[in-house]
Amino acid sequence: MELNDFVQFYRALVKSRECSCTKIIGTLKSSEENIKLIQSLNNNQTIGRFEEILIDDIDIDVDALSESEREIDVCYSLSTSGESHIYSNLTQFIELDKKLCLGIFPREFYIIEDDYFSKEKSVDIKYQLIEKICNLISDLSELAHYHDMKNDGLNYTLVFVNESEVSNSIPVVLKPIISADMLDIDDIDISILAELNNASENKNLVREKGVFRASLVEFISRHDGGDVKSFKYLISNWNKFIILFKKNYDTYLSGFAFHKVKMELAKAELSIAEQFSKILGDMSGKILGIPISFAAVLTYYGNNDSWQKCIIFLGILSVSLIMHLMVSNQKSQFYRIVNAKNIIFSDLESKKKTYPPDIRSELETSINNISDSEAKLKNLFCIFQFISWSPIVCVVFIFFYKL
Repeated sequence: MELNDFVQFYRALVKSRECSCTKIIGTLKSSEENIKLIQSLNNNQTIGRFEEILIDDIDIDVDALSESEREIDVCYSLSTSGESHIYSNLTQFIELDKKLCLGIFPREFYIIEDDYFSKEKSVDIKYQLIEKICNLISDLSELAHYHDMKNDGLNYTLVFVNESEVSNSIPVVLKPIISADMLDIDDIDISILAELNNASENKNLVREKGVFRASLVEFISRHDGGDVKSFKYLISNWNKFIILFKKNYDTYLSGFAFHKVKMELAKAELSIAEQFSKILGDMSGKILGIPISFAAVLTYYGNNDSWQKCIIFLGILSVSLIMHLMVSNQKSQFYRIVNAKNIIFSDLESKKKTYPPDIRSELETSINNISDSEAKLKNLFCIFQFISWSPIVCVVFIFFYKL
């Protein structure tokens, strides 16, 4: 409450022209409220001390003050230790409070020229902007790869490196120093920094931070200036930097999404090719029983016993029927795979126009390759079904030939 007492005291004072940045000279009424303010300030001299308290040009002890119609003349010297948090003007505030450059905005201070007290609600954009810049510095320090502090914070620097080009990238060094000319800019939106530092549930947070650092390096590298000028350039063009970052992040997400499409496409093509190969392998293994049926055909041809020929005929018929059922079963499995393939690729084709040319080309190539394999398997099914019945056809031909 000490600084608040000073503010009320200063506002009640009729200031003299002899006031300076370190001495406050003036007159105020000898009211009960004003006397309490003088006594409070006199008891705690962190802010400053009274050099003179006069009534009718007579030096009066603080404890002897009483409510009256007379006026009190005071001379109050402000402390020069820096602990008072009272500043003549905005420029002095920025220059003397070194913690601002560390991203620490004071909770309580008073600017005499603007009659601005931080504890009071105010719409003064300048001070709101200073607080935002402090928050920006604090958030950037959490995102920086490393920071350095020397000489009690007078040489506080933030260092950023492009993580994707660590070996070739030149580090960007920012030296956060707030100056009065920075306050001429429009309002800045630093919400993106809070999101990056606090969004723990964001699965892409690490990548998003990497894109942010790379964008910062890219943006500052365009400006040919020192550490201090680079920070000023960043603040002055903050909104442009945010546009660049969002553009780079959107590009990254698009690339990531297209890479995911490529992986899905390759996985789908490989899976379908494996299934087709498995069907062909199973069918080829089972069709190997056909040569045995042809051997039985030769036995049928050379045998004149009717009963034996009948048994051989039934055996060949059974084998052909079993082969036919096996081929039909594999054919049903084949069409189930084709149906699954159509579902997968129809979804990919529906988004075809949104893909870059290289992915569209790969999609078309995959579809053509799978379609060729599909057509070949259909032809093979027809051939295998014909082969499965060829032994029985031969037996029938021999039967009518011998009649």
